[in-house]
Amino acid sequence: CPDISMDALRTTNMNATQYIPRLHNRSVTDGVALYACIAVVMSAVFTTRPEELTADTWYVTYFGLKTTWELQQISIITSIFAHANTGHLLTNLLMLAVPVVVITNQHSPRTTIITGLLTGITASLIMMIVGDVTGLGGISIGASTVAYGLIAAWAQLDDTPVAGRINAKLLLTALIVFSIIRVFYGVPFIGLFRNTATITAMSHTAHIAGALAGYYIFAYTR
Repeated sequence: CPDISMDALRTTNMNATQYIPRLHNRSVTDGVALYACIAVVMSAVFTTRPEELTADTWYVTYFGLKTTWELQQISIITSIFAHANTGHLLTNLLMLAVPVVVITNQHSPRTTIITGLLTGITASLIMMIVGDVTGLGGISIGASTVAYGLIAAWAQLDDTPVAGRINAKLLLTALIVFSIIRVFYGVPFIGLFRNTATITAMSHTAHIAGALAGYYIFAYTR
């Protein structure tokens, strides 16, 4: 047998590690577990929703974000967890699924939670300002701001296996273009409810605000 020193073995091992792909620090189960917790919280809030939902009901009054510049505290956060109907809830949960798992797997549950909450709060503030300036404010509820923000964050992670199958950048671009078109052609106001009317339409301004907020928040906090 040839005489191989320990130094030679160490050098060989160090060189070999250069060709080993970087492994994620966390298991995918961490992301799934966090997503399950988010789904449970949102579903629990949704179960308190009255059958007939209007802008005057306590559910919207308590959870809803008035998209005008008024003194608001808790609704800046609570509006993220409330949803108008089953379709609204399921759509947002579907949009959250992949980015929550991917970001948590690449970074940590803490990064995903902080990015999501800061995105929701920042987007709420943007909607309040825009709604007040334009006079098109309404009442907004739903996690779509967070969903768009986390998709924008996910689009910055090019080395994820999921991103190889689902082009996050293309998805984000398509969603934003669609939202911009809808803002200028058909749904200009900021919120699900307009004055005291029943549900009118989705707030595409919220989607744009969420995507912008999520992109820059994740870029500086990752």
